[in-house]
Amino acid sequence: MIKQFLPFERLGLSIRQKHLPLQVKGGVSILTYPSQLLFSHLLQIIIALLSLFYLSACSPTYQRKWELQENITLTSKFNSGRLILPPDTDSSNLELDITRSYSGTRFYVNLLSLQAPPLKEDPSRTRLEIKFEADEEPWIVYPFLFRGGQRLLFPAEVAEALIDALFQGRTFTITIGRSTLLAIPDQFCEEYAKLISLSI
Repeated sequence: MIKQFLPFERLGLSIRQKHLPLQVKGGVSILTYPSQLLFSHLLQIIIALLSLFYLSACSPTYQRKWELQENITLTSKFNSGRLILPPDTDSSNLELDITRSYSGTRFYVNLLSLQAPPLKEDPSRTRLEIKFEADEEPWIVYPFLFRGGQRLLFPAEVAEALIDALFQGRTFTITIGRSTLLAIPDQFCEEYAKLISLSI
């Protein structure tokens, strides 16, 4: 008759050893085999977590820059492109959006949450400030409101001035209420050229 062994019996361990992680010999605590195995596994997990933390700490950080999004269809007049500058912080709540389509090129500010308050005297517009680093006084601009106050369209002359400033490598800060965004020229010239060259 073949005797059936339990897993810990195959290792030469008693049931008492399985449940007691420590044995005492001469007043000294000694780890039993199952406890040694558990300790080894825990040590491997700790080493793996430390390695993961080290790799994530040494990995390159995200570089904020202008990014082109293309929408290409079978008919060129339905093609479009968007040049996006994402928020500079988690609490910024603003992004810049230059959209080119069959109807033309437009420069927007998108509010990712909340809404821009409309002007009392003209509910179709809101108020924002644009400040250049070298200028003392900010520009006061009144963009048009779209999408429930979360998409703001710059007037054409303001859009042209801002695009020209980005081509010159200038930075500026846009402020709407408590939300601010730092506009940077990183990758702007290259990506804007691609946007303009789209077949539309």
